[in-house]
Amino acid sequence: MFALAKLAKAEQERLDALAKQGAELDKQKQLEVARAEQELKEHAKREAARLEKEKELALAEIEQEIVDALAKQEAEFNKQRQLEVARAGQELKEQAEGEAAQLKKEKELALAEAAREHQGDLAAQKSTLEKEKAKALSEKEQTYTKKLAQQKSLLAKIAEELADQA
Repeated sequence: MFALAKLAKAEQERLDALAKQGAELDKQKQLEVARAEQELKEHAKREAARLEKEKELALAEIEQEIVDALAKQEAEFNKQRQLEVARAGQELKEQAEGEAAQLKKEKELALAEAAREHQGDLAAQKSTLEKEKAKALSEKEQTYTKKLAQQKSLLAKIAEELADQA
C-alpha cells in the first residue's frame, strides 16, 4: 500500500505539476495574448496615425489643387475680362471716330449750306441796296430836275421882268 500511496502521491504530484504547468502555460498564454493585443493595439494606433496623416496630406493636396485651379480660373477670367474691356474700348473708339467723322461731315455740310444761304442773303441785300440806291438816285434826279425846272422858270420870270423894265 505504501507503493500505492507513493504512486498515488507521485501521481498527485505529477497532476499538481501538470496543473501548475498548465496554469503556468495559461498564464504565459494570457501574457502572450495580452502582449499580442498590446502590440496589435499599438500597430493599430500607428496605422491609424499613418492613415490620418495620409488623409491630411491628401486633403491638403486636394485643397492646393483647388486653390491652384481657382487661381488659374481667376487668371483666365481676368484675361478674358481684359480682352472684353479692350474689345469694348476699341468698339467705343471706332464708334466715337465714326460719330466724329459723321459730325464733321454734317458740320461741313451745314457750314456749306449756311455759306450758300449767306451768299443768297448777301446777293438779295445787294440787289435790294442797288434798287434802293437807284430809287434814291431817281428821286434825287427828279428833285434836281424839279428844282432845275423851278430855277429855269424863276430865271425866265426874272428875265421877263428885266425885259419889261428895260
